Amino acid sequence: MNETWYQDNNTSHFKNDYTVQDQSKCDVLIIGAGLAGLSLLYHLTNGGVKALLLESNSIASGASGRNGGFCLSGWAQDYDVLLKYLDINAVRELESIASLGVSWMRNKCMQKEYKGSFLGDGVLNCYLTGKVDNIKRQNQLKNTKLGIDDKFISKENIKKIISSDKYLCAIKKENAFHFHPLNFMNSLAHFWN
Repeated sequence: MNETWYQDNNTSHFKNDYTVQDQSKCDVLIIGAGLAGLSLLYHLTNGGVKALLLESNSIASGASGRNGGFCLSGWAQDYDVLLKYLDINAVRELESIASLGVSWMRNKCMQKEYKGSFLGDGVLNCYLTGKVDNIKRQNQLKNTKLGIDDKFISKENIKKIISSDKYLCAIKKENAFHFHPLNFMNSLAHFWN
């Protein structure tokens, strides 16, 4: 047994046995073979840019390979914080950019080259604390202002989805999905094998 369920269910292993020569030349040098590094390498090379990716360990050995595999739009700051500093049109544009990233990932995960990457639609954010009315109101506000379609789920209805009495409420993010990060990144890395 490995450290995580994802490692135990990794169907696509990438063998890294390349060494960089002293005289290697490239237009762009990328450090780190996580999701960002591999995706950047993919897009640059498809655009004709000579790029080189360096990784000190193995594909997805850092945070990219240890995350839960939830792909959803959003930013490090909550939307209510973004709205304090940016106008509504700028925040809508940020949401649009984030949604495009989710669509790109979903399309890739569904391709046959990424076997074992796609696990399921939707992500459920469950709340142990907080004021339920405020969570519901914030969700409605975000849906209305940003054109998102997240579903508020009451405590009574959560029990129909998961076996727990702990949660006060939940938000189901419809434009989100669950994927297998190691299978995805190893498949993405195979394009340069």
